[in-house]
Amino acid sequence: TEYNKGKLEVVNKQAFVQNVSDIRSKERKFSILTPTNKQINILTKLLNVIFNKAKKNNIFIADKLDVTFHFVKIHASETGASNSPEGIHRDGFDILIPCLVIERNNIKGGFSRFFLNKKIVFNRVIKEGRCLVVEENKNKDLFHDVTPIVLDKKDREGYRCIIGIDINFK
Repeated sequence: TEYNKGKLEVVNKQAFVQNVSDIRSKERKFSILTPTNKQINILTKLLNVIFNKAKKNNIFIADKLDVTFHFVKIHASETGASNSPEGIHRDGFDILIPCLVIERNNIKGGFSRFFLNKKIVFNRVIKEGRCLVVEENKNKDLFHDVTPIVLDKKDREGYRCIIGIDINFK
């Protein structure tokens, strides 16, 4: 997806590569989810808010961006499930929104953690409707992960739905 001067344009790409030094640097192919107009409008508004706040704080963000959205649903288990099985890591993007939390249902855990020089500097459960924004490539000593989620009530389904957003300047 491309974001150019406040507008979001869907460009379907099945292949995905991350600028990292582990197995995630190999090309991966995913099925394409075609977003609805409502979803595009919501995501465009989110990006506009982020970039307007960045400009107010004198943070440079290019007008044209390559944006990847990851719509992820993690199903909880009694032993724990995670969307970052690689553990503490970097993703290699200019701006990273590792989780825009859409829904948390019948789960415990799922702490988003950030590490600076191998020390935890952020450790919090992100609530529904909230997100994190990080200038990842400006902070080479910044790493992150998310702790596993486990079922709260074992007789019901549990899950966490998020949108991850990766942004590179063009």
